[in-house]
Amino acid sequence: MSTTRERPNRDALNDALDIFRDAMRPFIVRNMKRVPGRRVEDLIRESLRGKRAATFEQNLRKSGRVEDSIDVNDFPLIVQRNWSEVFDHAFDGKRIVESELRQVADARNSAAHPGKQDIDPEHVRARLYDIAVVLGRINAPSEKREVENIRNELFAPADDPTEDSDVLEPRDEGDNAIEPRLLETQSRDIDRVWEVFERQIDFFERQMERQNKIQEKTIDFFERQMERQNKIQEKT
Repeated sequence: MSTTRERPNRDALNDALDIFRDAMRPFIVRNMKRVPGRRVEDLIRESLRGKRAATFEQNLRKSGRVEDSIDVNDFPLIVQRNWSEVFDHAFDGKRIVESELRQVADARNSAAHPGKQDIDPEHVRARLYDIAVVLGRINAPSEKREVENIRNELFAPADDPTEDSDVLEPRDEGDNAIEPRLLETQSRDIDRVWEVFERQIDFFERQMERQNKIQEKTIDFFERQMERQNKIQEKT
């Protein structure tokens, strides 16, 4: 990982985003190729709008490759608008995946426009976690480890200045002091609970969709029966 002293958080996030982009591109294209009778570039054109669509066309003309023409900001739209036909079989939990992809896209925007100061470290920590999670979902274990290594290196605990001392001074733990690793563990626990909650919502929404379809078919059946009965009565 290449970092500078001025903005190590931004550099780390950019490195992780590049890894994420390079892993997601072939994953998206590979899955979209499974749609029979459709070209991947046409499916992507239909998914993107405005500046994103124009940028895709420009990149495609330059590179001639679909994979090289899509970027991190395109992934949420492509997955969302091709969910039922393509990505429902590649992921578990529509809401969770879409939320994670949007978070990563927001991270790309914050890394591209960081302002005068470096990016907030807690924001970077959370986004590095999101990136690693999505890489795990698309079965990219080596890329996931790379991102985890970036996070661990960036947030490695500082060396203890009393390590070589014979006497250790007591640490001043304020009421609000929380060890960074404990905070990260608590954050992961909250993410897991939220993920389970999102999956439950997604499950109940699917069940409601199935129930609605059954009701529509039932209503349609009875309406047809009523029409037949009316036609029979008219004939008699």
